[in-house]
Amino acid sequence: MTAAASPPTQASTPTATSSSVPARVGSQPPAVAPPTVEVVPARQPPTPSLLRVLMVVTVLSVLLFAGAAVGGLVTVRSSTTEAAATADQISRLQQIRIELQRADARALEHVLAGQGEDDTPSYRESLATARRLIIDAADADPGERETLRSVNSALDDYTTLLERARLGGESPDGLNALANSSVILRTQVEEPLDMLVTGNEEQLQRQGVRIPAIVVTGTGALALFCLLGTATVVLVRFRRVVNPGLTAAVVLVGLAYGVSVGVMSTADNATSVAARVDLPILQATADAQRQAHRTRSAESQIVLTREADGAAAQRWTEAADEVSSAVDRVPTRSRIHLISSTWNLYRVGHETVAVAARNGRWDEARRLVTATDPGSQGDLFATFDAEISQEFSSNSEALSGSLLDARRFVTAAAIIALLASGAAVAGTFLGLRARLREYA
Repeated sequence: MTAAASPPTQASTPTATSSSVPARVGSQPPAVAPPTVEVVPARQPPTPSLLRVLMVVTVLSVLLFAGAAVGGLVTVRSSTTEAAATADQISRLQQIRIELQRADARALEHVLAGQGEDDTPSYRESLATARRLIIDAADADPGERETLRSVNSALDDYTTLLERARLGGESPDGLNALANSSVILRTQVEEPLDMLVTGNEEQLQRQGVRIPAIVVTGTGALALFCLLGTATVVLVRFRRVVNPGLTAAVVLVGLAYGVSVGVMSTADNATSVAARVDLPILQATADAQRQAHRTRSAESQIVLTREADGAAAQRWTEAADEVSSAVDRVPTRSRIHLISSTWNLYRVGHETVAVAARNGRWDEARRLVTATDPGSQGDLFATFDAEISQEFSSNSEALSGSLLDARRFVTAAAIIALLASGAAVAGTFLGLRARLREYA
């Protein structure tokens, strides 16, 4: 018999999962974690570190330029002041040499004219002027004080011999005193003075302001490069319009740069003109005046020694040629034409003296040399001496005047450079600080 089919059992039913188990009454459902979201930081503006570097570099470059400009201008002012002092010293030393030659010529004229013991000799005035100038020169340059002291001491011996010659007249003792005084004047007075003049002239020619000008030019170009570079970076990299602070700094540094270089160039040109133009003119007028007094001394010696073609006549010719050459070295001016004309008349008058001397007419020669009436040798020489003295004074003022004018310009430029550079530093700092505040 067939067995009946059994019903499906529970085991054939799929097994239930734990999630299908009903929750107990009163329990909380488990917490579900929110989905994870990746946070991307917002883009920051460009870092201000570059601005800080630019500010430091630019401010330092402007400060460097300010120091170089002010320091350079102070150096140039000192150099110009020294050049002006040297020019004044040259004029003093040249004037001393002229006064001593004038004193020697007047002493010989005094003896030749036979003026007595009671007459006040005119050479004393020239000697007094020379001594006063020697004191001034020693005070102006202590380095030359010892040499000038020895010159002043030699003048004591020279003056003593002149007094002996004045009292002795044309006696052997008087003529011997004149000869000895000429030796002292030449060896113990003129030679040391010549060395001092040469030394000062060389010093003036060495004066210059090229090195400070080069330094200022270099630092000024660097400061302008940094300022313009900084302004360009701010405009391009940070896309900011250049602010008034940087603009003002560029303008101020450009102003200080232009003023400093321009004034230094002016000072250098003034020093160059003084050494290469004004100084030779002063030398020429001084040589003309000094050599002219030597001709006057030689003219008197020709008569005193009664040697028409002796050493005194040779000295006259040499000195007269030196005067003509010196006058020709002075630039053409109306006054120089007058001076040259007067000198030529004096040379023509000397030929009359020489003819009288060669023919043995010594009394006539003496009268021609010592005469002072209009048109005479004495009058012509006095006119020439006054005219060339005025020319020497004008040239002396021109030599130092241009240097003093340059010094005043340099002083003003130093003040302008200092103020402009300081304002440029402030403008740079304030301008870049405004940009930095945008990142605060």
